[in-house]
Amino acid sequence: MAVPGSCPSTVAPSAGHPPICLADASGGAGSQDMLRPHLVLFGDSITEQSFRPGGWGAALADTYSRKADIVVRGYGGYNSRWALFLIQRIFPLVGLPPVATTIFFGANDAALPGRTSQRQHVPVEEYRQNLKTIVNHLKRIVPSPW
Repeated sequence: MAVPGSCPSTVAPSAGHPPICLADASGGAGSQDMLRPHLVLFGDSITEQSFRPGGWGAALADTYSRKADIVVRGYGGYNSRWALFLIQRIFPLVGLPPVATTIFFGANDAALPGRTSQRQHVPVEEYRQNLKTIVNHLKRIVPSPW
């Protein structure tokens, strides 16, 4: 059993990258000890399509194939504003949190106003605040392993 605040099992994806803790973040015994660690890819269509041949999600899954599960939560057409409606469902405040998460929004937020995709546009200041909200939510559910 892991001591809270310690990380008995870490892996580094490649040289020059920080290690990722693969321990049960709860630090307790029980059924969660049997679950594999998971990494969540959260974003727009770029994330959604990351498992296509040669995609970055597929490469990540290959790298961690024996160590962790990669969970794709990519939503084509979504912007950071719409992501806020999903955050509680994808990252609940209870349960086993992911050991790592990617957040990939911005392409749709940058859609130009006055065009057919203007409903996706998010002003830069709102985009910045939306990302802070997402990151702060993740900080609440994922205790630091170090």
